[in-house]
Amino acid sequence: MLVDIFIVTLLLWFWCYDLPSDSPAKRMVRPLERPFCWLGLWHGWSMFAPDPLRVNRRLRAELQYTDGTVDEWRPVEPQRSNWFLDWLWFRYFKYQSSVLGGRDSQLYQPLCLFLIKQASEEGLTVKSVKLVREYQMVQPPHADKPLRDWQQSPVYEFKPQEKPKVTRQP
Repeated sequence: MLVDIFIVTLLLWFWCYDLPSDSPAKRMVRPLERPFCWLGLWHGWSMFAPDPLRVNRRLRAELQYTDGTVDEWRPVEPQRSNWFLDWLWFRYFKYQSSVLGGRDSQLYQPLCLFLIKQASEEGLTVKSVKLVREYQMVQPPHADKPLRDWQQSPVYEFKPQEKPKVTRQP
């Protein structure tokens, strides 16, 4: 029974989510947008006709360390060898789509903090993290060159602040 209520509520929310922004039903579900976007449960109908999505997108991060070196981080790629790893990749692909979709920028900082934590576990100190969106326009099938060259645009730059020094009072 609870599962049925959850499914009906979720379908109602999805229906209201795609309404115009001045609709009363859209205003009613707007407070619930952030958690759904953060969890990666948003959806979009842009992959269907009459105006399908015509862009390939991927994410890249540039980590600049305090010693001046720059390292590049890219998301995992599908393994095609293990169904569980492929399932994890598809879940990560949804997260990457959420980050690159531009719907909500609240996922940028947690991703940067994750990358900083990974680097600190290796003994490196990060000065800044820059998220970059790489995109490639897809032409109609009958075009001479179906795929254009990859382009890139910066999405977000995060500079970790110094932690406040806490001193104990005697």
